[in-house]
Amino acid sequence: MSIGDVSIPEKVAHTGIWNWLKSNGSLGANDVPKKQGINLLGRIVYSSEEFFSESGMPNVAQPLLWAQISRNWLQLATGLEARLPTNSCIFISL
Repeated sequence: MSIGDVSIPEKVAHTGIWNWLKSNGSLGANDVPKKQGINLLGRIVYSSEEFFSESGMPNVAQPLLWAQISRNWLQLATGLEARLPTNSCIFISL
């Protein structure tokens, strides 16, 4: 594990949440259906993301792909960085 600087990009792409259904399934040679068979492993479902903007219509969600990072967000991140203890950023089990 490496601990270093936090980087905040100008834009962030958020492509949604992907969930693998049947999460305890295993991958192996038997997972490829033969001829007209059915893949019984499960399926992937996609959940799109919504963004509630302070500058947009109140309580109206907008679909989100690219999030433009504003100066306010950068200032908020800087303030959080100054107040956040370093050891709280580390996943303890690693």
